[in-house]
Order: sequence, then C-alpha cells, then structure tokens
Amino acid sequence: MDTMNNTELEKYLKIISDVKDLLQNFANKDDAVDYLVKETGLPLEECKAAYDFYMKPLKKG
Repeated sequence: MDTMNNTELEKYLKIISDVKDLLQNFANKDDAVDYLVKETGLPLEECKAAYDFYMKPLKKG
C-alpha cells in the first residue's frame, strides 16, 4: 500500500483549508453549493455532500 509523506499530507491539508476558507465567504450554504455546482459541473447532491464534509468541524482526540 502506498503511503503519503509529510509534504504530500501538508499539501492536501492546505487544499482542504483553502476550500473551507472559500466556502466560508459565502452568505449561506445554498450560495456556496450553487458555486460548487457551477464551478465543478457536479450534481447538486454531490456538492451538498462536499460542502457538509468541508464545513464539518474536526473532532479532537
């Protein structure tokens, strides 16, 4: 099984952080999801799920 090195992990964590920052700039979930649909061409339900994933708080411990 391939493993991810620290540099790759940092890169992907930065991408996740950047997407979350972008989504937080929208007035509400619907506006953010509409943006995702327009930018990605993905179905509405997938974009809603992506929004929920990115905006879900991380659990510690």
